[in-house]
Amino acid sequence: ADNEAAISIASVPLRERGSEAFIIVGTVKDMTLHPRQFSAAFLHVYQFANNNTTLELVHKTQVEDVPTAIAAFGGRVLVGVGKTLRIYEMGQKKLLRKAELKGLPTLIQSVHVVSATRIVIGDLAESFHFVSYKQNQLSIFADDVAPRWLTSATPIDINTLVGDD
Repeated sequence: ADNEAAISIASVPLRERGSEAFIIVGTVKDMTLHPRQFSAAFLHVYQFANNNTTLELVHKTQVEDVPTAIAAFGGRVLVGVGKTLRIYEMGQKKLLRKAELKGLPTLIQSVHVVSATRIVIGDLAESFHFVSYKQNQLSIFADDVAPRWLTSATPIDINTLVGDD
């Protein structure tokens, strides 16, 4: 509705709600791809209702850039918002920011959680970035030596990814 399109989606068990699974949907309103413009972007949180036959909107949180990738991360939500990687927790009226990593090169294309302390980000035009998570701090500790335009990616193990350019 209102020219709003879903860009990303994930099922995420949230620890604030006893690990109940919620559906997190990243949307954007009035988006054009080139040049990339939009009027608003949101993260919608849905929960299953009526014996898991319907979804109910719990709340939606406005974000400042396109939410391109979403993943579950230790009972929290890991979201690629434009060039920023964020960790959110469930709040009463919206998602609450708990940690963020700013300044990635282009646009987060994918987010892969490979362990409780290691995340791999696929950047749209700059290949992979390995991120460590310690005590609510996110930091890049390795990246690819050659820039590659990623279209898809999947982890093989904690140290290896396959990417399609």
